[in-house]
Amino acid sequence: MSRETLAYLNTQTLIGYTSKRGQAWHYRADHQGSEPNHYTDAVPVADIRRRLFCWTPVEAEIQAVTIDPDGVTTYTDRTRKAIVRPDTGAILGIFGTGYKVHDYSQWLIDNVEAILDADLQIGSAGLLRGGAVAWVQVEMADTLSVAGAGSSGALPRRSPLRTGRASCPRIRLKQARWRRRGLLSGRCTV
Repeated sequence: MSRETLAYLNTQTLIGYTSKRGQAWHYRADHQGSEPNHYTDAVPVADIRRRLFCWTPVEAEIQAVTIDPDGVTTYTDRTRKAIVRPDTGAILGIFGTGYKVHDYSQWLIDNVEAILDADLQIGSAGLLRGGAVAWVQVEMADTLSVAGAGSSGALPRRSPLRTGRASCPRIRLKQARWRRRGLLSGRCTV
């Protein structure tokens, strides 16, 4: 489930590879808006930039205004700033003055593409909480088999994912949580 409405999810999320994976749980044809948010193949990067990341967050001062018998007084908080979405006027968050604004197009598309050194194949992308949260899911078009896993796709018996012997304590903790939730099993897909 989500905090967002079905109308919001159907216009502010873009879902790819529906020909292989089906539609998202929130899909409603009557909530799609002027163009569909589901794609049979990868979500085009140009559509993400145009439909989701077409704005750049801006910094704003935080002020409080009081009215009393002596008149109007304005107080400015010099230790914090607001990050605002200029196309909607939504305040996305309040941060310390040292916080650096992160443009989604740069950080989630340009930088990821530079790290992967390839054309991005995007499985899904979206905005949540009015644009305060964004994601881009990079993936491959096809599911791959793990070498040595056999026809069932089961992980090898001594695989770090299976045994929990990952070198990083944070990974081990996540594996334990995944197992409790039934998200980590003997199957592996990339």
